[in-house]
Formats: sequence, structure tokens, C-alpha cells
Amino acid sequence: MKKILNSISEIKNKVKVDEIMTQSLFYLDEEDTAFFAIYTMGKEAISSIAVKKKDQLTGIFTERDVINRIVLQGKDPKKTKLCDVMTKVPKTISSDETVIKASNVMKNNKVRKLIVVDKANSPVGIISQTDIINSMQKIDDSYRTLLWNPKFSIIILAVIILMFVINYLIFRI
Repeated sequence: MKKILNSISEIKNKVKVDEIMTQSLFYLDEEDTAFFAIYTMGKEAISSIAVKKKDQLTGIFTERDVINRIVLQGKDPKKTKLCDVMTKVPKTISSDETVIKASNVMKNNKVRKLIVVDKANSPVGIISQTDIINSMQKIDDSYRTLLWNPKFSIIILAVIILMFVINYLIFRI
């Protein structure tokens, strides 16, 4: 039984960020205009752009930033620089962390995307809520494999029989 419980725990920790992240990360300079970023996002069908200054990651510009920091503030995207409307100091996660941890970081920080970094803290990709939702199939497949394992079925059957026997012995009045 302990082995099966370990297997269930292992499934949760099996899927790593680097297995499901989007590896292509689009960058723009923080001096570029918001309009150019929005145009690029539309053209490339992406919902965020990493922002850098001299090859150093300084922020992330997302669809949320477009709405909250440009549209709702009445700013002209053609005159607004990314450094003025981006999310500074974007949340990051290591590529070897679990998807469960990435999900918790997103939830706790109320963000929908994390920049994925390697051991040297260099950006290598991005992970989004959509990536996590799409990975659920992989996790579900792992659970199905475990549940159809004959050892698991035998243990469950043995527990049920044991419950009936105990029930009979206690209540056979």
C-alpha cells in the first residue's frame, strides 16, 4: 500500500515545468513602444512579451497590461514606452520545478504567466495557465496507468473484503 501511495505522490511531482513550457520567448527592448509590442503580440499570436534592457530581463508585457495600463489609463500606445507600462520584476520559476509548484506560484502571486529560468537564472521559456491546463492530460494518463495496475486493483479488492469481514464480525448479532 505504501508503494501505491508513493506512486500517487510521484505522479504529482513527475511533470516538470520544462516539459510543458513554451520554449520560444519573444523579447522587445523596454524603449520600444507599447503599440509595437501589441502589434507583435497580434502578429505572432502570443499573449505576452519579455522585456529587456541590454540583454537583461527587466519585465514582461501582457494582455493584462494592455488593458489595465494603457486602455483604462487612456494612454496612447504609439507614444508609450514599454518600460512605463510593463510589469517590472516578473515572477520566475526554475525549469526543473514541478507544474504543481508553478501553479501555486501563479495562484499566490495572482499572475497567469511565469518566466522560466535555467540554473544560471537566464530565461529559457514561459509557462502559462493554458500550458498547465493542457498538461493535465499527461497527469491524468499517469493516474489511469496506476489505477489499471493489477497490484492496485488487488489491494483495493482486499481492503473491500476486509471491510466486509470486519463488518460481519462486529455486527453479526
